[in-house]
Amino acid sequence: MRVADYLFRRLADEGVDHVFLLPGGGAMHLVDALGLTPGLTPVAMHHEQAAGIAAEAYGRARGGLGVALVTTGPGGTNALTPVAGAWLDSLP
Repeated sequence: MRVADYLFRRLADEGVDHVFLLPGGGAMHLVDALGLTPGLTPVAMHHEQAAGIAAEAYGRARGGLGVALVTTGPGGTNALTPVAGAWLDSLP
């Protein structure tokens, strides 16, 4: 089992059923594992910041974890604003 497979199985066990993502080369191993994990639905977004905001809203609405998956480099930095917002609001 790959670490990526374990990660998504664990998220599914925690009640996550949607992952908001913008795929990219640096995260394709994670996107592959996501697609192979039963019970998880990938939701493609148009921008990394949108993925983060959607994950934050999902977590708020469900009272649990919200998951955003973006690629390395600029993709990661584009997702920092919603991550910081979630942290400031004490969201998981």
